Amino acid sequence: MRKAFGRSKLAGFHKRVESGKRLNRDEAVAMAAARELFPPAEMAGLIRDRFNGNGVYVSRNAEIALCNICRYECKFCSFRRTKGETGAFDLKPSRVVNEVKHAVSAGARHVRLVGAVSASRKIEAYESLLKRIKAIAPELCIEACSPPEIIAMSEASGKTSAEALIRLKEAGLGIVSGLGADVFAKGFRDANCPDKPGAAQWREVMADASRIGLPCAATILYGFGERTEQLVDHLIELRKLQERTRNILSLTPIPYVGPSGVANDPFLHLRMISLCRTILANVAHIQIPFRLLGGTVSQMGIVFGADALDVSFGTTFSGNVATFPDARDGDGDDVYIARLIAAIGRRLVENDGLFDKSGPVRAERLDQSEEEDPKTIADDTGAEEHNDAPDASADDQPAVPDESNSEDEGDAQPEPNGDNQ
Repeated sequence: MRKAFGRSKLAGFHKRVESGKRLNRDEAVAMAAARELFPPAEMAGLIRDRFNGNGVYVSRNAEIALCNICRYECKFCSFRRTKGETGAFDLKPSRVVNEVKHAVSAGARHVRLVGAVSASRKIEAYESLLKRIKAIAPELCIEACSPPEIIAMSEASGKTSAEALIRLKEAGLGIVSGLGADVFAKGFRDANCPDKPGAAQWREVMADASRIGLPCAATILYGFGERTEQLVDHLIELRKLQERTRNILSLTPIPYVGPSGVANDPFLHLRMISLCRTILANVAHIQIPFRLLGGTVSQMGIVFGADALDVSFGTTFSGNVATFPDARDGDGDDVYIARLIAAIGRRLVENDGLFDKSGPVRAERLDQSEEEDPKTIADDTGAEEHNDAPDASADDQPAVPDESNSEDEGDAQPEPNGDNQ
């Protein structure tokens, strides 16, 4: 790709990146504004390979949405429902536990719990669910509890965010969810999510997590009318936070999902991946939301600077199997993804959620079809629980039960609108 710099305005930037220096704000804005495709990709590739060599991390994970009833009304979120609205749900703890059992039986090493930002749910509710999951899968990495959720549960419990994080870690939380970052710019937040905790609060929760050694993920939303400068500033703020904490595992750029889905603009997604990788040069991993972008764009995203695929194998969102719009020849997910990575000359590395370098996934594992064992889902059928359902036993209450009868409850979940916590 070096030839791409022959007439490019970005040739000087490439020399800086090649020598190990970071782009400053003005340079980053200029790079993004140039809308060039290949020069940023080459710069991003240099940084990717310094961190990760030839490896592409793939996580066998399950993403489980606990609830879609949210106290916030973010304009970029189509997942949110109000209490009593058609499609609103709040899963029972037993249902969540069964989803986890199913995921573990399918080979998951990492589970991501999303949803539910409530003014009244206390820390104890989250502790209980985390402990139940750890009781059945002690080695499972649990990613959950975005900064807005942590702020809300802390306020409801009369505790600080730091105190909440200590308790969540002791209960089994392995990674603090990076959702809720959206776009840090005040102008963007005032226009699109004015009642949500601000960017400074999000970053401070993550700083609190670093003080107790609890790893964090990070996200950035794009494709919802934000300005280039706002995206650059968001990434530079994350870079500063990483300088303070050294605790951010990965960044996932999440595209806006509108009524007709993700924008059909591969260049938009590829430029965003390169921008993230080039600016955020002190975070080891840039992760692609595979289910949103599909196989072809995700494969190209690796070429353009990413090193990880965020893929839900087996169970995801109330037990539905993740499918990809451009899978070929009837391959299962494992085989399809392995072929995508091999086709660009890279090596698949299994990721336990914490990016533990456990080596390439064995071929026999990739070629194996794993059948569901009915014994792994033994204790209830766990249908979606709507919020107008009648009360039942303690085990049949919502996964993260409310501590009061307040109507102001629920979730601003990231999926499918990306960063909606």
